[in-house]
Amino acid sequence: MKNSKIITMLTVLFIAGSILFPGQTEAQTTNQTFLVGQVTHAGSGYYSWGDFSLNGVYLKDIVVALKEVSTGDNYFLLSDDGGFFYTDRLAAGQYILENVNYTKSIGEDYSWIKWTAPENFVFEILSNKVSNLGFIYWESEYDEVNENWPVNDLFHSYNYNNVMSSWKENFPHSVWNEREWVNIPISEL
Repeated sequence: MKNSKIITMLTVLFIAGSILFPGQTEAQTTNQTFLVGQVTHAGSGYYSWGDFSLNGVYLKDIVVALKEVSTGDNYFLLSDDGGFFYTDRLAAGQYILENVNYTKSIGEDYSWIKWTAPENFVFEILSNKVSNLGFIYWESEYDEVNENWPVNDLFHSYNYNNVMSSWKENFPHSVWNEREWVNIPISEL
């Protein structure tokens, strides 16, 4: 009985660790993939309750949701303090960018916003290369009159070289800096 509780607890910790720490800055084998990008959300016009608001610019805790085309498996990447999201735990293959979302909570109160990608956005992650989604700028505005969530939703990526330079500056000893970087455009959405 005691051993089964310990095994259950270790399993839960392993799963939580896999979700909370989705990638590494170092390559583990020679046939791995690495996906990297930076994201920011700029919101305006949303209701505010004291310090609680979706208004302003946010970098941290933005979720980038992906789906692997052949298996249908879902992956969720969480941005860090600098807006970086990255992982080396995806197999080479085709992926769909499903959505990008942000939730802000204080105590039991929370509010969220989500951008959903067109269904046809598929991109390739290649073995032994860094797949660079670039700097993703997401801007939304709440329409109080029509109560629309959101209006003026703007979503595009650019500055691939800035993401690569920022990565190399923040993680100078990463093996991924020695690999070929491939830019994945999202601006066509």
